[in-house]
Amino acid sequence: MEYYHEGQIMSEANYSAGELNGVFVSYFRNGVVRSKGQFANDQSVGHWEYRYSNNQLKEEGDFKAGYRIGLWKTYAENGKLSEETNYGETGKKVGVYKEYDLDENLLLELTYKGEEIISFKTYDATGKVLSEGEKKRKELEFERRFTNGVIQAKGNYYNGHRVGTWSFYNQYGI
Repeated sequence: MEYYHEGQIMSEANYSAGELNGVFVSYFRNGVVRSKGQFANDQSVGHWEYRYSNNQLKEEGDFKAGYRIGLWKTYAENGKLSEETNYGETGKKVGVYKEYDLDENLLLELTYKGEEIISFKTYDATGKVLSEGEKKRKELEFERRFTNGVIQAKGNYYNGHRVGTWSFYNQYGI
């Protein structure tokens, strides 16, 4: 066990031959569980949960051989779903990433292939598509809009990375 200097438990872990093995739990100073999962041969495995200091679930998903795999969900402090991310066997993003507002309305979808974004869609709170695009050759012209239709961000991705000039605006277009 590790302890904060005030005496509260910081984490509990099991070691075997110098490597983390078994249940791992870390805590906030207030005693609430920060993270909980398993280790095997010093690598994260199985289901993991991460929490806010108010004990609200922050993030959850599975690990295999130290890599995030499958569907991971992220939550806002109010408990509402804020993101869904899919990971392949090697821990790279695959499939569709989704981002939600504080009322769990879908705002953004990014489609990944080979860790590159190949398409996107942005939505308003009613589900209306505000902007969308697909990769052409190796470049994706990206444009994200606020729910009022004003452009929030605009730029290009090339081979999965931001390139060139990106512009960012507030909800008034400034």
